[in-house]
Amino acid sequence: MFSFKGKSFVLALALMFLFGLFSCSSKSYKNGVFSDDENSYRILPPSANWKQLNAEGADIAFFNEKLNAVIMLNSTCEKYKDAPASALSGHLVIGIEDKKVIEQEKIEVDGREAVYTVLEGMLDGASVKLVTLVLVKNYCIYDMAYSASPRNFKKGLPAFKKIMAKFKVLSRKGQ
Repeated sequence: MFSFKGKSFVLALALMFLFGLFSCSSKSYKNGVFSDDENSYRILPPSANWKQLNAEGADIAFFNEKLNAVIMLNSTCEKYKDAPASALSGHLVIGIEDKKVIEQEKIEVDGREAVYTVLEGMLDGASVKLVTLVLVKNYCIYDMAYSASPRNFKKGLPAFKKIMAKFKVLSRKGQ
């Protein structure tokens, strides 16, 4: 089991709580494919430096001990199907104080428009920098987040971008 250092543990817990608002019931992750009762998608692990966490409230989570950074992904289907990605993006950072959006743009992920946001803020007195990505596809919402201290942020960002580039929705169950 991995131990979190300092404020990153608080950040990881906060992100897991936020993702828990949208979590699904039974889930599995094998050979780069996540599957639950509602959908399945391909999400390749970032690299050997990132270890998968058993994260309640997230479909998949990875932690990099050296960078003290977290990458998480969650999906929810039907419940928020009519909400635009731009509106949902703000929900991922509830609890972050003194938020400053550094960059926000619409990008293409898995053939669909997604909202990519980079921001800085404070969480429990510690400075954090994070990226969120919100994709709406096949009546499901896919939320991705990467967080680290501002000092380590650039070092872990390529791992997050690799995940975004290779992300692919495979099936939507129950349609």
